[in-house]
This record gives sequence, structure tokens and C-alpha cells, in this order.
Amino acid sequence: MSRRLIAVGSLAAGLIMTTAGCGSNTTPPAVVATPGPARAITTVAPKPAFRPTPDQISLSLKVVKKTCYGSAGCNVFVQIDPSFGFSEDIPAGQKWTVIYEIDGGEDGPKTNSFVISRGSATGQVNYRFDKKELVSTSGPNDVLTAIVTDVIAGDAS
Repeated sequence: MSRRLIAVGSLAAGLIMTTAGCGSNTTPPAVVATPGPARAITTVAPKPAFRPTPDQISLSLKVVKKTCYGSAGCNVFVQIDPSFGFSEDIPAGQKWTVIYEIDGGEDGPKTNSFVISRGSATGQVNYRFDKKELVSTSGPNDVLTAIVTDVIAGDAS
């Protein structure tokens, strides 16, 4: 029986010494992280909001009426004829004010604007503008041109 007590006592002493750091000095194996296969992360950029630019709108002028007064020049009534090169439809409910200049008149550039919005059919653009505009020229051969200078959100008319 005394041998059993000695054996149990030795075993208990060995356990105490090992847990207290006095026993054998074995360290657990180091854990090394191994990289897994690379994961591709795909991010989708949000679709930019529709924003028309001046270069997407071109204007031509139609002469509606012209009255010339010899050396006093001419009164020319013109109407704009817009065309649009948008890559997508104008979103429903949005309106944009297109600002343009008519150049070639004797009083310098004339600035005006019109409003565009989405039409009822796909790709259709609704717009409203002055039926005709008066531009005074110095003679019957003066050339009038129109160019879009800016596009701003909303109805600024």
C-alpha cells in the first residue's frame, strides 16, 4: 500500500510541477496560418445620375420671318430647332433648363433658355421654348448661329 501512495504521490507531484512550469519544458507546436485561395472582390460602381451636358444638345436656327430696311439692317425672327444626343432617357419627373446663345446679331449675343423633360415615349424629349425670337442684323447676309452654353437642373424659366 505504501508503494501505491508513493506512486500516486509521485504522479501528483509530477502534475503539479508540469502545470507550474517546473516539469518538462515542452512547448506546444506553433500554429502557422496558411493563406487560402485569393478571393476576388467585385464592386459595382453606382450608376451615375443622369446629367445632360451642352455637347449632347445641338441647335439649329430656322428663319421664320425676315424684314430688311436697306442700310438700316434687318429684323430677323428665328426659332430654335434642338436635337438631342443623350445616351439614356431623361428620368421621369426630371426637368432641365438648357441655356443658349444666338450670335451674329448687331447687338451681340442674345441669351435665352428652354426646358426639357421626359416624353411619354421611350427616348422622346419634351421641350418648350419661345415660338420666335427677334434678332437685329446689320444686313440680309449676316449669319446667325445658336450654341448651348449650359444645362442646369430644374425649371429655371
